[in-house]
Amino acid sequence: MTSGRRSVEEHEQHVAELLGPLREKSPLRVPLAHALHRTLAEDIESPLDLPPFRNSQMDGYAVRAHDLASIPTDLPVQGVVAAGDTVAVLEPGHALKIMTGAPVPDGADAVVPVEDTRSPDPDTVTVERSVTPGTYVREAGTDIRKGDLLLPAGTVLAARHIAALAAVGLTSIPVRARPRVAIISTGSELVTAGSELGPGQIFNSNGPALAASATANGADVVTIDHCHDDPEEFVTMLRHAVGVADVVFTSGGVSKGDFEVVKDTLGPRGGQFVSVAMQPGGPQGTAVV
Repeated sequence: MTSGRRSVEEHEQHVAELLGPLREKSPLRVPLAHALHRTLAEDIESPLDLPPFRNSQMDGYAVRAHDLASIPTDLPVQGVVAAGDTVAVLEPGHALKIMTGAPVPDGADAVVPVEDTRSPDPDTVTVERSVTPGTYVREAGTDIRKGDLLLPAGTVLAARHIAALAAVGLTSIPVRARPRVAIISTGSELVTAGSELGPGQIFNSNGPALAASATANGADVVTIDHCHDDPEEFVTMLRHAVGVADVVFTSGGVSKGDFEVVKDTLGPRGGQFVSVAMQPGGPQGTAVV
């Protein structure tokens, strides 16, 4: 505590302990197409090498590097290897025209980019720059090996993670169950946007803000309510909220005024109401209902 106030870090730890049981909910398997922004429940290991075969990093010509001892060198073109083709075998002293992503043929150990060649006729290529073995060849498993950790548990899945999971052929993954959240804004002065403002009234922004924040952080918002400064009305809404949600967020009603409906209702039921060392938002409360 700082001068009788709870630090932000202390309050975060207190809230985290209350939310701990939510992590024990059984994970779900969801299709990869529905996994964006979900949280991985388990480590994901790669089920295969990626890339799964040697392939060309460039559009060009697959060659044997030692066939380019002198430059420029003319080589007969044996054929064309496109992405998706079966692996060919490169004959000594020849070149195979190859496309980016195509399998590098057996016998070839390098790729010459098309920019470093000329084609005097369709059956011949003039190579104008030498290469060393391995040039522009992506070996199998250079991105990730089978059995290596692809993504750790706890990863919140962004588009790049979906791409990585799809690249190793996964169609569904285990994710944490989303906590169900209910929102209750309190205050007789609040009205819903779109309504007419009366004397002393303001539009309710806390409810939409809390709902948006909960959704952005991986929760399913199941209900959004507004309660006047009426304890009976609040108890009725709270009973409904705890029946449909894992967590209830309230706004207002926790300070030192005469109409603190949340504090007055939950304080006698074991709720903790403290002052957190932050401004605004110092008055905070937690309760287990």
